[in-house]
Amino acid sequence: MKIKDNEFVLLKPEVNKRKITKTVIYYLVGIILSITFIFPLIYMLATSTKTEEVYANNAGTIMMFLPDFSNIGSWFDNYKVVFGEIGIWKYALNTFAYAAIVITFNILVNGLAGYVLSKFHLPGKKFFLFVILFLIVVPVETSMIPLYSVVKVLLGLKQNLSIMAVILPPIISVFNIYLFIQFFQSIPKDYEEAARIDGASRFRVFFEVIVPLS
Repeated sequence: MKIKDNEFVLLKPEVNKRKITKTVIYYLVGIILSITFIFPLIYMLATSTKTEEVYANNAGTIMMFLPDFSNIGSWFDNYKVVFGEIGIWKYALNTFAYAAIVITFNILVNGLAGYVLSKFHLPGKKFFLFVILFLIVVPVETSMIPLYSVVKVLLGLKQNLSIMAVILPPIISVFNIYLFIQFFQSIPKDYEEAARIDGASRFRVFFEVIVPLS
Protein backbone atom coordinates (compact mmCIF):
# COMPACT_ATOMS: atom_id res chain seq x y z
CA MET A 1 0.00 0.00 0.00
CA LYS A 2 1.23 3.52 -0.80
CA ILE A 3 -0.20 7.03 -0.61
CA LYS A 4 -0.90 8.87 -3.84
CA ASP A 5 -2.66 12.25 -3.85
CA ASN A 6 -3.98 11.66 -0.30
CA GLU A 7 -5.47 8.35 -1.38
CA PHE A 8 -4.47 4.84 -0.42
CA VAL A 9 -3.55 2.65 -3.36
CA LEU A 10 -3.02 -1.09 -2.96
CA LEU A 11 0.06 -2.47 -4.70
CA LYS A 12 -0.31 -5.73 -6.54
CA PRO A 13 1.58 -8.62 -4.87
CA GLU A 14 3.66 -9.34 -7.98
CA VAL A 15 4.70 -5.67 -8.20
CA ASN A 16 5.73 -5.67 -4.54
CA LYS A 17 7.70 -8.92 -4.95
CA ARG A 18 9.42 -7.56 -8.05
CA LYS A 19 10.49 -4.46 -6.15
CA ILE A 20 11.84 -6.51 -3.25
CA THR A 21 13.73 -8.78 -5.65
CA LYS A 22 15.34 -5.81 -7.42
CA THR A 23 16.35 -4.31 -4.08
CA VAL A 24 17.91 -7.57 -2.87
CA ILE A 25 19.83 -8.04 -6.12
CA TYR A 26 20.98 -4.41 -5.99
CA TYR A 27 22.43 -4.81 -2.49
CA LEU A 28 23.96 -8.22 -3.20
CA VAL A 29 25.77 -6.91 -6.27
CA GLY A 30 26.90 -3.86 -4.30
CA ILE A 31 28.28 -6.02 -1.47
CA ILE A 32 30.09 -8.35 -3.90
CA LEU A 33 31.66 -5.42 -5.77
CA SER A 34 32.67 -3.73 -2.50
CA ILE A 35 34.40 -6.89 -1.28
CA THR A 36 36.13 -7.31 -4.64
CA PHE A 37 37.42 -3.73 -4.65
CA ILE A 38 38.63 -3.89 -1.04
CA PHE A 39 40.65 -7.10 -1.57
CA PRO A 40 43.75 -5.28 -2.92
CA LEU A 41 43.79 -3.04 0.17
CA ILE A 42 43.45 -6.06 2.48
CA TYR A 43 46.23 -7.82 0.56
CA MET A 44 48.50 -4.79 0.81
CA LEU A 45 48.00 -4.38 4.57
CA ALA A 46 48.41 -8.10 5.23
CA THR A 47 51.59 -8.31 3.13
CA SER A 48 53.11 -5.32 4.92
CA THR A 49 53.25 -7.35 8.15
CA LYS A 50 55.27 -10.22 6.65
CA THR A 51 58.88 -10.96 5.90
CA GLU A 52 59.94 -11.90 2.38
CA GLU A 53 60.14 -15.58 3.35
CA VAL A 54 56.62 -15.66 4.84
CA TYR A 55 55.27 -13.73 1.86
CA ALA A 56 56.78 -16.28 -0.56
CA ASN A 57 55.28 -19.18 1.41
CA ASN A 58 51.80 -17.60 1.51
CA ALA A 59 51.72 -16.67 -2.19
CA GLY A 60 48.80 -18.30 -4.01
CA THR A 61 46.96 -19.28 -0.81
CA ILE A 62 44.21 -17.73 1.29
CA MET A 63 46.91 -16.78 3.83
CA MET A 64 48.11 -14.06 1.49
CA PHE A 65 45.08 -12.01 2.62
CA LEU A 66 45.78 -12.55 6.34
CA PRO A 67 48.50 -10.98 8.53
CA ASP A 68 51.37 -13.08 9.89
CA PHE A 69 49.88 -14.05 13.27
CA SER A 70 52.89 -16.28 14.05
CA ASN A 71 55.11 -13.25 14.56
CA ILE A 72 52.94 -10.37 15.77
CA GLY A 73 55.89 -8.60 17.38
CA SER A 74 57.50 -7.89 13.99
CA TRP A 75 54.39 -6.53 12.23
CA PHE A 76 55.74 -2.97 12.16
CA ASP A 77 59.34 -3.78 11.21
CA ASN A 78 58.66 -3.07 7.54
CA TYR A 79 57.11 0.28 8.43
CA LYS A 80 60.20 1.18 10.47
CA VAL A 81 62.37 0.50 7.43
CA VAL A 82 60.12 2.51 5.09
CA PHE A 83 59.74 5.56 7.34
CA GLY A 84 63.20 5.36 8.90
CA GLU A 85 65.93 3.95 6.67
CA ILE A 86 64.36 4.62 3.27
CA GLY A 87 63.00 8.05 4.24
CA ILE A 88 59.72 7.93 2.37
CA TRP A 89 58.83 11.39 3.70
CA LYS A 90 61.31 12.98 1.29
CA TYR A 91 59.65 11.29 -1.69
CA ALA A 92 56.19 12.22 -0.39
CA LEU A 93 57.19 15.89 -0.06
CA ASN A 94 58.66 15.82 -3.57
CA THR A 95 55.37 14.43 -4.87
CA PHE A 96 53.29 17.08 -3.11
CA ALA A 97 55.56 19.87 -4.36
CA TYR A 98 55.46 18.49 -7.91
CA ALA A 99 51.67 18.13 -7.82
CA ALA A 100 51.15 21.64 -6.42
CA ILE A 101 53.36 23.26 -9.07
CA VAL A 102 51.87 21.29 -11.97
CA ILE A 103 48.25 21.83 -10.89
CA THR A 104 48.76 25.58 -10.38
CA PHE A 105 50.40 26.19 -13.75
CA ASN A 106 48.13 23.65 -15.44
CA ILE A 107 45.06 25.65 -14.45
CA LEU A 108 46.74 28.94 -15.41
CA VAL A 109 48.12 27.90 -18.83
CA ASN A 110 45.33 25.58 -19.96
CA GLY A 111 42.67 27.88 -18.53
CA LEU A 112 43.97 30.85 -20.50
CA ALA A 113 44.23 28.71 -23.65
CA GLY A 114 40.68 27.45 -23.20
CA TYR A 115 39.41 30.98 -22.54
CA VAL A 116 41.02 32.36 -25.70
CA LEU A 117 39.77 29.48 -27.88
CA SER A 118 36.24 29.62 -26.47
CA LYS A 119 35.64 33.39 -26.27
CA PHE A 120 37.88 34.96 -28.92
CA HIS A 121 37.49 34.93 -32.70
CA LEU A 122 40.87 33.85 -33.99
CA PRO A 123 42.11 32.92 -37.48
CA GLY A 124 42.65 29.17 -37.68
CA LYS A 125 40.58 28.55 -34.55
CA LYS A 126 38.86 25.49 -36.03
CA PHE A 127 42.23 24.03 -36.98
CA PHE A 128 43.53 24.37 -33.41
CA LEU A 129 40.36 22.74 -32.06
CA PHE A 130 40.83 19.87 -34.52
CA VAL A 131 44.45 19.40 -33.39
CA ILE A 132 43.34 19.37 -29.74
CA LEU A 133 40.67 16.75 -30.42
CA PHE A 134 43.17 14.70 -32.41
CA LEU A 135 45.81 14.78 -29.64
CA ILE A 136 43.34 13.75 -26.94
CA VAL A 137 43.33 10.17 -28.30
CA VAL A 138 47.13 9.91 -27.81
CA PRO A 139 47.79 8.15 -24.46
CA VAL A 140 49.78 10.28 -22.03
CA GLU A 141 51.88 7.26 -21.02
CA THR A 142 53.36 6.96 -24.52
CA SER A 143 54.68 10.54 -24.50
CA MET A 144 56.00 10.96 -20.94
CA ILE A 145 59.55 9.69 -21.50
CA PRO A 146 60.00 11.23 -24.99
CA LEU A 147 58.79 14.62 -23.72
CA TYR A 148 61.16 14.41 -20.76
CA SER A 149 64.10 13.66 -23.07
CA VAL A 150 63.18 16.38 -25.57
CA VAL A 151 62.74 19.11 -22.94
CA LYS A 152 65.93 18.09 -21.13
CA VAL A 153 68.01 18.19 -24.32
CA LEU A 154 66.46 21.40 -25.72
CA LEU A 155 66.94 23.35 -22.48
CA GLY A 156 70.31 21.76 -21.73
CA LEU A 157 69.19 20.75 -18.23
CA LYS A 158 71.74 18.94 -16.09
CA GLN A 159 71.68 17.22 -12.69
CA ASN A 160 69.34 19.05 -10.28
CA LEU A 161 67.73 21.16 -13.01
CA SER A 162 66.53 18.01 -14.80
CA ILE A 163 63.45 18.15 -12.54
CA MET A 164 62.21 20.91 -14.82
CA ALA A 165 61.93 18.34 -17.61
CA VAL A 166 59.48 16.47 -15.37
CA ILE A 167 57.45 19.56 -14.43
CA LEU A 168 57.18 21.43 -17.74
CA PRO A 169 55.55 18.82 -20.07
CA PRO A 170 52.50 18.04 -17.85
CA ILE A 171 51.71 21.75 -17.49
CA ILE A 172 50.20 21.70 -20.99
CA SER A 173 47.34 19.22 -21.26
CA VAL A 174 45.20 19.06 -24.41
CA PHE A 175 42.45 17.28 -22.51
CA ASN A 176 42.29 20.04 -19.90
CA ILE A 177 42.28 22.69 -22.64
CA TYR A 178 39.31 20.93 -24.26
CA LEU A 179 37.60 20.67 -20.86
CA PHE A 180 38.07 24.40 -20.24
CA ILE A 181 36.77 25.24 -23.72
CA GLN A 182 33.59 23.25 -23.22
CA PHE A 183 32.89 24.77 -19.81
CA PHE A 184 33.76 28.36 -20.73
CA GLN A 185 31.37 28.17 -23.68
CA SER A 186 28.53 27.49 -21.25
CA ILE A 187 29.20 30.71 -19.29
CA PRO A 188 26.90 33.51 -20.56
CA LYS A 189 28.62 36.48 -22.17
CA ASP A 190 26.57 38.82 -19.96
CA TYR A 191 29.01 38.31 -17.08
CA GLU A 192 31.97 39.30 -19.23
CA GLU A 193 30.16 42.28 -20.77
CA ALA A 194 29.16 43.56 -17.33
CA ALA A 195 32.76 43.34 -16.12
CA ARG A 196 34.04 45.02 -19.29
CA ILE A 197 31.55 47.89 -18.84
CA ASP A 198 32.94 48.37 -15.32
CA GLY A 199 36.40 48.78 -16.83
CA ALA A 200 37.85 45.32 -16.22
CA SER A 201 40.60 44.13 -18.56
CA ARG A 202 40.57 40.74 -20.26
CA PHE A 203 42.93 39.31 -17.64
CA ARG A 204 40.81 40.67 -14.80
CA VAL A 205 37.68 39.21 -16.38
CA PHE A 206 39.40 35.83 -16.60
CA PHE A 207 40.78 35.76 -13.06
CA GLU A 208 37.91 37.48 -11.24
CA VAL A 209 34.89 36.28 -13.21
CA ILE A 210 35.59 33.21 -15.33
CA VAL A 211 37.89 31.30 -12.96
CA PRO A 212 35.68 31.76 -9.84
CA LEU A 213 32.64 30.61 -11.85
CA SER A 214 34.63 27.53 -12.88
